[in-house]
Amino acid sequence: MFNFIKILAILMVSVFSSLAFANDSDRVRLALFDTPPYVFTSKNILGGLFYELARKLQDTPDINIDLKILPRKRLADSLLSNSQDCTFLADTHTNRRNFSLIEKTGLNIDIGILPKKGVTITKYDDLYRLRIATVRGTKLDKKYDSDRAIEKDFTTDYLMSIKMLVRNRVDAVAGSFLSFRYIAKMVGQSQSDLFGKPLVFASKSIWLVCNHTFSQKEVSKELADRLAKLRNSGAIAKIEEKYN
Repeated sequence: MFNFIKILAILMVSVFSSLAFANDSDRVRLALFDTPPYVFTSKNILGGLFYELARKLQDTPDINIDLKILPRKRLADSLLSNSQDCTFLADTHTNRRNFSLIEKTGLNIDIGILPKKGVTITKYDDLYRLRIATVRGTKLDKKYDSDRAIEKDFTTDYLMSIKMLVRNRVDAVAGSFLSFRYIAKMVGQSQSDLFGKPLVFASKSIWLVCNHTFSQKEVSKELADRLAKLRNSGAIAKIEEKYN
């Protein structure tokens, strides 16, 4: 009798372990960074371009997607440590080296320097006479990032950078143009009254990227297929229209 109970217990453990493994094999830990308009909270409700895209992916049959919102600084580390599987990032040399690019979203990100109205920037050397709000820890351009001759006021996030621009404490802000323009609108500022003509560092395509370990799993291919279908159907472009 004892041996029968022991064998039954072993069988039950095996069954539950197999189920857990099966569930884990189709599980995706998708992390998003908390920067408008990609992800933000309004009246205690999550929204944003990447958030809506992630929710569309969650509708995929047979794929279990766990969403997690992280500070921008922690996002890359979470993928490098394999504590998160995937996210949406720009196609850069650093991201190609550190992660696997799974599928393009059809979205793009323009980054550079966005001056306040009345400040003219036509070339890089013009930056040396300006005071520029820069979010600490962001990687924008190799030359700009390492250039200590430019006067940079480091901020905690994009909202703080915009507030400094509105209060005339800086001449320009550095980062994603879409983020700055959307946040300006959120705080009641007119884009045409606040911003001048930008200096573009780069225009990069945004991809679904995953850590190298996860990219070897079959579920990563299923996720890529689902994303491609959303892109080709125009569903992603429709989401993007809401945030431009």
